[in-house]
Amino acid sequence: MEPEVVPAILVKTRSDLIRSISQVRGLSKEIQIDIMDGRFVPNTTVGIEDLKDLPEARYEFHWMVNEPERWIVQVPGPHMHLVHIEAVKSFEAVEQAVKKSGGKLGIAINPETSLELALRLVPKAERVLIMTVHPGFSGQSYIREMCGKIRRLRKLYPKLDIEVDGGINNETAAHAYSCGANILAAASAIFAAKDAKKAIAGLIKSAKSGADAKHGTNTKHKASDARAKHRTSNAGGASGSVSSGVVGARRTDVAGDAKRASAGIGGSHA
Repeated sequence: MEPEVVPAILVKTRSDLIRSISQVRGLSKEIQIDIMDGRFVPNTTVGIEDLKDLPEARYEFHWMVNEPERWIVQVPGPHMHLVHIEAVKSFEAVEQAVKKSGGKLGIAINPETSLELALRLVPKAERVLIMTVHPGFSGQSYIREMCGKIRRLRKLYPKLDIEVDGGINNETAAHAYSCGANILAAASAIFAAKDAKKAIAGLIKSAKSGADAKHGTNTKHKASDARAKHRTSNAGGASGSVSSGVVGARRTDVAGDAKRASAGIGGSHA
């Protein structure tokens, strides 16, 4: 799946919201708006009144609020609604609210939440957001250990839209995409840049480069194994036994290299 970048807006006033939207409108398929009620997370942002009559665009509303269904019905349109499973009392009520609004449903999980709790809901969602920071504030460091969740989810659902949110820059975009996330929500990497369009293009390029580098490493290992197998097939007798031993050792080294590389990879917005 090709990488996508979603500009993420976390502001407290409508004037700042409109200004931020104007900076990125038309540069991406969607624009994410973070909404916090001070209850689900210890911070507040723009409120429901600020979300009415926004400039025409496709929005992704990231509801970091309790009882998100009460908010969703007040924002009609074909938008994506990301709800935290930790904040949902009735998932059926959320589904009904999204349907009534004419939007699409996505689920979000915090770093400390087990993926197991989300798996039963994934078939009902069009997107899964895995937080790579603890929600509530900008400027946090990307949590690389979320790679394990992303990889497992991608293995279970090859065609699912998997989004990451928090600490995304050129380096972490490459890491997240190599783990299996295809949608990257980024805030300061875009809005703090002099040119938002170039910043978005740079994130996409970095994501692809990271995936290409990973693929190149795997190809190199496979080629090494193939050469080792060829040497084994051409050897015979005692020398063949020795060659087999060398090849076996080489395969162990390759597996070890891959394991170490994987460990290195696995190591609110930024």
